[in-house]
Amino acid sequence: MKTRQVRNLLYWICSLMMICCAQSSWAQPPAIGSVSPSSAWLDDAMPISVTIILEGSQIPKDISSVAIGAVTVSAPNFTFNSPNITADFDFRSETAGLKDVVVVFPTPDGDQTLTKAGGFTLTPAGGSAATVYVNASASSQSPDGTTWDTAYQNIQDGVDLASVNGVDLASVNGADVWVAQGTYTPTSGTDRTISIELKSGVSLYGGFTGSETELNQRNPDPETNNTVLSGDIGATGTDTDNSYHVLIGADNAVLDGFTIKNGRADGRVSKRMGGGMYNASTYSSSGSPAVCTIRNCLFTENYAESGGAMYNFFSAPAISDCIFSNNSANYGGAILLRVNCGGDSTCTDASISNSVFKFNTAEWRGGAIFIDYGAGPTVSGCTFEDNGTSGNGGAIFIDDRASQLGGTYPTFSSCMFSRNTASYRGGAFAAYNSSCYPELLTCSFNNNTATEGGGAIALNQSVVLTLTNPTYSGNNGGSGNADIDYDNTCTVQ
Repeated sequence: MKTRQVRNLLYWICSLMMICCAQSSWAQPPAIGSVSPSSAWLDDAMPISVTIILEGSQIPKDISSVAIGAVTVSAPNFTFNSPNITADFDFRSETAGLKDVVVVFPTPDGDQTLTKAGGFTLTPAGGSAATVYVNASASSQSPDGTTWDTAYQNIQDGVDLASVNGVDLASVNGADVWVAQGTYTPTSGTDRTISIELKSGVSLYGGFTGSETELNQRNPDPETNNTVLSGDIGATGTDTDNSYHVLIGADNAVLDGFTIKNGRADGRVSKRMGGGMYNASTYSSSGSPAVCTIRNCLFTENYAESGGAMYNFFSAPAISDCIFSNNSANYGGAILLRVNCGGDSTCTDASISNSVFKFNTAEWRGGAIFIDYGAGPTVSGCTFEDNGTSGNGGAIFIDDRASQLGGTYPTFSSCMFSRNTASYRGGAFAAYNSSCYPELLTCSFNNNTATEGGGAIALNQSVVLTLTNPTYSGNNGGSGNADIDYDNTCTVQ
């Protein structure tokens, strides 16, 4: 065979191999896509017709059996019209809870199974899942979340059952999840992208011992109740493999009585924001800022590029009686608030009350809180102590980088700032840029330090500050004024 013929033959063989490999890579293995309906009450009429829809390019030609939980329907007692499998299920002998959906099909190598974990929810008769129980120390072999004795070990299971796959149980005596003391992580594996996801209408309460019958019997103090949501999912003592976000918030959800720690948002895009908790417009309802209520919580030892403990984008969390300590970020060591009402009084904005911020740090701006792009939180009765930054605003930094949103209008009332430090300006409080209209009402500034002016307060570039009844003591402004320092473009009124 001539050299040219050999070369052509090799070319066609390689081309054929490439086509086969490409086809193999294009092929998608079968999987369970959706389940309809995906939930049922145990007091519904039985049996219930459920359709399981398969997906992928290699859907099997024959199905041996389908199962939801412990209820199995074998061929030929179901209809298979690819990709849909429709079967009647009688759940009267089943317990409530999240159930796996399983499809079994034959192959030359024996039966193979497809599983959709937690793909179907069985809710107790009469809606008695208004309270779902979670206990990391639970040992029930058949957990259904309906009692402390049959509590789930995993918080997400409890939240998902309470939400009934997105249906708000508030119309059925409310939807609470009671969590016993212990440590809970977003996943038992090492996938950093998995977070504990709150659900609309669901209230998550910590601080239980595991025997209470009334909500007021628990201890809501996060510093003593030891109900911990931790992002420490990887190697012990190593934080670079921790969860990007410990929690993802939701509109109309409640978080009460937890310690949130060890989140590390050092990834890309959204995975670099909100190590402890990520609140963003992806779940806001009807075009309005999402409102998540956060009470009696301790956020500690979380890290992010922006908002070490909590990142908020077009979100209006209502935070009260919380502690933020030892969190760190490049911007907003504890909290970053970004994009919201822009001074619109008809819009709901974030609120923070009766909370403590201590030992939080930011590399560039806002040791405790960074506020920009039209956010206008109301901060009242809070204490800021021993926070710091290598840049400006040892405790607070305020900016406005999008005047088209209407300006940035934060209000601080009856707050105390003590021993906060900035390597440049604004030991406690710094604001920068036009369209920035902060208010400081009856706040005290004690022993705060900056090296280039404004041991307490520093303003630059056309900021308009409303300042009412401030008190100052022992502040140090370095090369500038000790208490308040601002350039001639700014207005203090």
